[in-house]
Amino acid sequence: MNNFDYHLLANFQDFFIRHRGVYIYLIIINLVTFAVFGIDKFNAIHHRSRIRVSTLFRLSLIGGSIGGLAAMYLFRHKTQKLNFTLGIPLILFVQIIILLFAANTGW
Repeated sequence: MNNFDYHLLANFQDFFIRHRGVYIYLIIINLVTFAVFGIDKFNAIHHRSRIRVSTLFRLSLIGGSIGGLAAMYLFRHKTQKLNFTLGIPLILFVQIIILLFAANTGW
C-alpha cells in the first residue's frame, strides 16, 4: 500500500470514528434495504403484491446501495433489469466518492 492509499484509508476510517452516527445510519439503512429487496423477491416468487421499483431505488439512494447490490446478487433479484444492474452500482460509486470527499476535506 502506497502513501496515498494509506492516507485515503486513514481519513476514511477517521471520518467514521468522528461521525459514528453516519456509520450506524449506513449499517441500518443497508440492512433495511437488503431486507426489502429480499421481501420483494419473496413476493415475486409467491405472486404477491410487489414493492415499487421507486421504493427500491430510493432506499439505495439514501444510503442502502450496498445492501441493495448484495441482495440483488444473493437473491438473484432484478439482475436482468438494466436500470438496476447499472443504476445500483452507479449509486454506490457516487456515494463512495461523496464519502471520500467528505473524509478528505475535514467534514
